[in-house]
Amino acid sequence: MTEASRQRKMSGAVTGESAVMAALEALYPDRVPLEMRVLTKSAGFGTVSGVYDDYRLLAVHGLKWNAEGANVYITLNGTGLKVTNRWFPRRRRTTRDSDVPSYRYLFLDLDPVRAPNTSSTDEEKAEAWKVLLGVREYLARRGWPAPFVADSGNGFHLLYRVHLPVHPESIAIVRNCLTALDAKFSNPRAKVDTTTYNPARIVKLYGTVTRKGLNTPERPHRRSKLEREDEGPKPVVPTQLLIDLAAEAPSKVRVFTKEEGTPEGVAEEKLTWLVGWLDAHEVHHSRPHKRDDGSWILFVSCPWKARHTVDSGITETAVFAMPGGFGFDCRHDHCGDKQWTDFRRRIEGKDGHSPLIEE
Repeated sequence: MTEASRQRKMSGAVTGESAVMAALEALYPDRVPLEMRVLTKSAGFGTVSGVYDDYRLLAVHGLKWNAEGANVYITLNGTGLKVTNRWFPRRRRTTRDSDVPSYRYLFLDLDPVRAPNTSSTDEEKAEAWKVLLGVREYLARRGWPAPFVADSGNGFHLLYRVHLPVHPESIAIVRNCLTALDAKFSNPRAKVDTTTYNPARIVKLYGTVTRKGLNTPERPHRRSKLEREDEGPKPVVPTQLLIDLAAEAPSKVRVFTKEEGTPEGVAEEKLTWLVGWLDAHEVHHSRPHKRDDGSWILFVSCPWKARHTVDSGITETAVFAMPGGFGFDCRHDHCGDKQWTDFRRRIEGKDGHSPLIEE
């Protein structure tokens, strides 16, 4: 199927308000409250935000902002913030991970590799479609039910229904599912985004136009769409299938055992030291979570890139207490070569930099 025919198929006969409403009603038949968020470039408006359970108002307001040139997003997994059914400018308090009742979707963002702040060409977008087909077929063979398919404008999304509580174990499962698929399917032309695992993730309001960079014939602004292959609800992915996929995530954790000032002994003794050390240096971290191999994982604030950390402190960065020593792992390319010794020196200020200043 060509890009042009796919666009026609996914657009159908609905545009504007009806397209937005069709997407919202398909994804959220129980009318869960959603935060609409608009990241404007206006000093007067700043971040615009409102929480809606009236989806028609959400569609009207979102389309208005989109018509004025802004990209419009919603919280994929809903929100527990107070419903307003109106938007407010200059919002500092938006949905955090702790405000999300549960994971509703495993969100797979398949995006072509291209220059920053540009829309994709048809050829680049077609590469993302190939990755989508590979991922969907692979998961179907493993017994996963069918997902929703969406056109993001520049790439494609797969949305698998899940039901997971929001706590470190679930966040680790979702994160590792993305990492496993990235390792298997990403290539130099298109990739599986590994950063979309946080519960408060925002996604395009499907039915609105995606505006990135200049709107040119080669790199046009396109309307995002939710594909409707059928009208029935999507089944929930069994949790065990998520756990099985997560277990295939490759690990880059490096362990060091002979460091001055660190304890000998079992993982629990190392965990006690690690938590005390993090607290003493005011490093935000999650509650410790014990893994199947007996080690402990804590998600931490990244000392190199502030943008790796979302409001709740859940990050792409983690430290480990293991029987053999301590480990560090960051899923972001910028920190991919960092090790536990680098992390410790950074936090203790022994690398000549402030641990709280972003490079």
